[in-house]
Amino acid sequence: MESCIRRSKLAGLFATAALLGACGGGGSSTSDTSVPPPTSSNPPPSPAPIPALTPAPTPPQAIAGDPLFSSSCSATPTRSSIGPFSTQAGDCFVTYQITPQELADFHANYTQAAVRTKVLNAVAANFLGRIDSVVVIVDESDQERGSLPYGINYPVQSCSVHNNACPRFGRLGNLWLTARTYISAGPSLHELLHGFHTGMATDTTANYTIPTAVSGHWGFSSAGGQHGGWAPGTLVSTGANAYQAKAPTAIAPFVSLAGFGTFANGGNSIPFSNLELWTMGLIPDSALQAVQVAENAVSTGSGTFTATAITTYTPAQIIARVLPAARPSTSTPRAFRALVVVATTSGALPAATVSSLNSDIEQFTMRATPTIAATGYNLWTASGMSATIQMANATELAR
Repeated sequence: MESCIRRSKLAGLFATAALLGACGGGGSSTSDTSVPPPTSSNPPPSPAPIPALTPAPTPPQAIAGDPLFSSSCSATPTRSSIGPFSTQAGDCFVTYQITPQELADFHANYTQAAVRTKVLNAVAANFLGRIDSVVVIVDESDQERGSLPYGINYPVQSCSVHNNACPRFGRLGNLWLTARTYISAGPSLHELLHGFHTGMATDTTANYTIPTAVSGHWGFSSAGGQHGGWAPGTLVSTGANAYQAKAPTAIAPFVSLAGFGTFANGGNSIPFSNLELWTMGLIPDSALQAVQVAENAVSTGSGTFTATAITTYTPAQIIARVLPAARPSTSTPRAFRALVVVATTSGALPAATVSSLNSDIEQFTMRATPTIAATGYNLWTASGMSATIQMANATELAR
């Protein structure tokens, strides 16, 4: 069921970027199509208000040399083009024209498609290295689901974002989102989280941050977050090594899963969990909570499974599993910068598409609760008002 591939082979930073980094965010199938955005036939669950912290936290300071934070997509680009990239009204993203064949090749094999390296190389050649993540949106109709994962994060750097010596360019990965609305609806949060986990453990299964049967995700555990797992406190034994647990509560109008997902829990409808906040360096060791892991788990239905035992990993045991060079730290930067690139076969985007993308980017990056319900959590609210990512003022990044 969960067959996301994660590979870490790096043969040069840009010439051969790492293969598939992570797929997922929308649901619990390979192509992440099991939990679509809400429709009229999917009634919303009871609202789960986005929590507010008291007192309100202080927004993180921009990394030295970065501009003051902005989430506004109302600026006028200072240039009409940057190399092969065209700037767009609002200055929150650029476009890069790909051929129909390149798009077809991406559909045929998204783990190996040459267009990925081509786009990343073009960004590296024409923009500054002050980009923590290159986010590529494949300009397709949002109805074209099923043939690709909702999102993929291809590693760019092999080192950890928690390592001060790690080069900045792409240290949170090269995200590819396969529809226009996936910044706001997800799996943008899920895929960004993968960037924090790069280089964190010796492998992504037995020696992952917790032992997991699902490569690079939380699997059958109480991690209960963007990368799957049940909500803490919901596990019950139904007898004879059988168990049942629930997914984290999703904010309306998103659809809650009847049971938890083993590598995702519904796009941007839930915030980062306690374990995820720790792996991001947003909470200290003292705030990390214990995690339950089901041993030899086998799914028997939605939220039900069998297991030979339930093992509890203490915070100290979890911390000990992380490589020293990738040790999460509250000194890790919290104000990130991303460049959004729309890969399109069209020479120009319709004005309505530009406007819609600008709105999605503003909602996802604003230091406030999103004002459009379909956005769910943005990075600011999902991180407990501790982290930001700027996508605005894209032309400031031009070489």
